[in-house]
Amino acid sequence: MSQAKKRIERLRSVPADFSWDELVVVLEDLGFKELTKKGGGSHRTFMDAQERKIVTAKPHPSPNVRRYLLRDVLKKLVEYGILNDE
Repeated sequence: MSQAKKRIERLRSVPADFSWDELVVVLEDLGFKELTKKGGGSHRTFMDAQERKIVTAKPHPSPNVRRYLLRDVLKKLVEYGILNDE
């Protein structure tokens, strides 16, 4: 199994210790790029070539992404047809 698939499977398990850096790598593996941040706040927007958006909050001070945000990202990926609903 490739590293990208392992990261996606880890995301699917919605672990409590999934870091922001891991989430960024997974989204990049799936073709999303983080848009340039404008203004303040912790919200980040990712967009792919088809202009599909995923908006989430960057955690602080902990590097770990909240589980409900991981579920939101997974829901969007399924909605866009990038991942299947398992």
